[in-house]
Amino acid sequence: MSILNVNKINPVGGGSTITIAGIASVTNNISVGNSVTAGSFVGPIEGAVTGNVTGNVTGNVTGDATGLSGNPSINTTGIVTAT
Repeated sequence: MSILNVNKINPVGGGSTITIAGIASVTNNISVGNSVTAGSFVGPIEGAVTGNVTGNVTGNVTGDATGLSGNPSINTTGIVTAT
């Protein structure tokens, strides 16, 4: 295995997109100044997902899910109290 250390990656020809084909792994944090677009997000996301989420969200929510709109489907067992 080889290790490549760089301090900056520029797109070819001065473009604005860098494409990584295959599997990319990050062991620490990624900081994004504006937005992230992906076909899907997979794996544990620790902490909160904030901002507006559009499209279908599947899986389990642990913690609070607030500001739901549209036709959210909520399945639960036990006592439900509403006002």
